[in-house]
Amino acid sequence: MRKRTRWNLLRDVVAFQLKLVADALRDLFLSPISLGCAVAGILFLPDQPDRYFRHMLIWGRRSERLINLFGNYSNRRQGIDDLVDQLERRVVEQYHRGGMTASAKNAIDAALDTVAERLHGRAQPPEPPATADPSPPETSASTQKPE
Repeated sequence: MRKRTRWNLLRDVVAFQLKLVADALRDLFLSPISLGCAVAGILFLPDQPDRYFRHMLIWGRRSERLINLFGNYSNRRQGIDDLVDQLERRVVEQYHRGGMTASAKNAIDAALDTVAERLHGRAQPPEPPATADPSPPETSASTQKPE
């Protein structure tokens, strides 16, 4: 059960990171576009100066639903969550076929288990090899030679 939860967490973190990238790119583009829409509306549509800006807001809301960063929307259209689900299905299919994905998953599981066991004190890390003390041994006054 622990491994299933771990892989679900990894999947969710990857999906969230993809959503963050998409959200950041959208914001990066919308900032100058919003300024352009405002200027164009003022210059070309004096009777409706906010028309282009309002259209841009509608597009922004649609993209927000597609990105669905925090899972607030139940998407009827295909969004990032659907793309991640498709990718996950393909990876799981590869795993069940015993392909490269299965051996990679097993190797990652083993490495994560080792790290978790060491962090929780269940397994002791290998002791470092003994090293010679770099400082010279102390000499007592009785063993020192007179100069």
